[in-house]
Amino acid sequence: MLGPTRYTKLTANEILPEVRVHLETLRSAYREVERHRAAVALRAHSNGGDPQGGAWTQSSTQLNEELAWFEGRDISIKDVEKGLVDFPAVIDGRDVLLCWKDGEPKVAFWHTPGAGFPGRQPL
Repeated sequence: MLGPTRYTKLTANEILPEVRVHLETLRSAYREVERHRAAVALRAHSNGGDPQGGAWTQSSTQLNEELAWFEGRDISIKDVEKGLVDFPAVIDGRDVLLCWKDGEPKVAFWHTPGAGFPGRQPL
């Protein structure tokens, strides 16, 4: 379900510099959480645990804070590792998603909610 915020090509591109910063912080926290998860899995045959548990907690907190930043702006993270982000919008009276992938210079594509990344079309 789409939140109440709707972006235009202009407003999505205006917030894009902030999105890039928060996406990188999100990715960093995500990698740390995954690293700690893997460390715990390797120790599962013994008593488990992670000697760096405090760092795991800090990374998890940061991950949640970054996700909340996106959620608070009704921006969806579709793939953390690929940097795939959707902005809710309206085109021709119907709800769509403006689609941006990290590395692209600007928000320049859209798709219907059901079509996903493979259904991207240029704006």
